[in-house]
Amino acid sequence: MKVKNYLFALSSLFTAMTIWKDKTNRASKNKNFTRGFTLIEILVVIAIVGILASMALVNTGKNPDRDLRQEAERLTTFLRDAQNRALAVEKTTLGSGQKNCGFGVHKNSDSELWVYYIETNLDNNCSSVSKNYPGGTGDPYKIDTFVLKNNVTANNFSDLFFLSPYGEIYYGNSPVSTSNPAKITLGKESLTVDVNIKESGDISY
Repeated sequence: MKVKNYLFALSSLFTAMTIWKDKTNRASKNKNFTRGFTLIEILVVIAIVGILASMALVNTGKNPDRDLRQEAERLTTFLRDAQNRALAVEKTTLGSGQKNCGFGVHKNSDSELWVYYIETNLDNNCSSVSKNYPGGTGDPYKIDTFVLKNNVTANNFSDLFFLSPYGEIYYGNSPVSTSNPAKITLGKESLTVDVNIKESGDISY
């Protein structure tokens, strides 16, 4: 909207100059010549155009709402990718006699999230193991990283986990439900947007 205002102002400027020039030319008809734009006038117009263009670029670069929605879209795609890994029972490097129970998302910092996996013994039931990020020296269970851009940050949230092979969703080590909703809130300046992960598997903002 601000860019349109600048373009309108620029258009009005040229219109005003054209009208003024027309009046000047009509006033000078008795002298049998038509006065053109002077070099100084052209330079003034160029300077004004440059200032308006700079202001437009600065203001189009400061749009927290746009930045939030772009990052929410990227995060939604990232979460769906983790979900698809669980549904596909994607192979990971497992220890001897171990099986993969699924994939989760863990907040490492305000701007960085990790995808991790959980493994357990072959004879264990995955639904009974902890779904929280297991940690460990060197973060051996981390397999992917998501970094927020444009100074967008994520609030504190519990680990989100997708259980293989059917993709049941856990939030804070408990199944997602109406009483245990899962969401990740992104913020920039005074604005926020929620990415919701529903029991049905739908991920949206």
